Amino acid sequence: MTDRPPPSEPADGLPRTVKIDLDTPLEALWKGLAVVALVACLFILHVAYLGDDSSPPDPAFLRFLPWAAGACALFLGLRALTDNYYIADRHRKALFYHFGLAFFRSDTEYLPFSRVDSVIVNGNVLSDEGAKSYIYRIVLIDDSGKEHPFSDAVPESEIEVLNRRAEMLVGIIGCRFVAGKPEHIHTITCEAGAVRIATAFTPLEKPHEAGIGKRLSRTLLRAFLVLEILAVVAGILFLALR
Repeated sequence: MTDRPPPSEPADGLPRTVKIDLDTPLEALWKGLAVVALVACLFILHVAYLGDDSSPPDPAFLRFLPWAAGACALFLGLRALTDNYYIADRHRKALFYHFGLAFFRSDTEYLPFSRVDSVIVNGNVLSDEGAKSYIYRIVLIDDSGKEHPFSDAVPESEIEVLNRRAEMLVGIIGCRFVAGKPEHIHTITCEAGAVRIATAFTPLEKPHEAGIGKRLSRTLLRAFLVLEILAVVAGILFLALR
């Protein structure tokens, strides 16, 4: 007679719980607001020390800098204090959503395993001014055909990593699995209560000269922004050392 493994160590070797950590909407909001505040800081410095063709530098504009810098620090702090993620629990047979902000913590049931139809790794085409590329993420499909993103988006080079994570999640939930494939898109439909997943090969179009020109323009724009930031810093140092 063999001893049964304890509940925390299932016989199949899979963990009892799995943490699924991704950038939730609230965490993305804090980061986005911090970036906006940082851009505001750069704009204030530009107006105060450089100005433009239509208006001379206006040092009085610096009175707004503490507010913009304080907002940036506040949003970065809120992002650091926010820790949201999902938990797949085999014992309770459900997915739970963990919300954490500073000292407040809560776990609420998000979706029971019985309602999960499938776990897929799906691709989407990302278009950036003519330059196209694929991004992939893990997606849960419930019994109504609704999609629930369960990972951050990654480039095609990491598709196999996502497939392995998705397979482990499938082993815990006990549902069907549709792996991701390079340049393939899964389409989900639900008819008469049955969820159907169709896979289509969708190759990217070859880049045209216009697309190359747009990428060059973006590179020049980024170089210009870097030079402008350096000019602002140099202006500050010049005024401080005068």
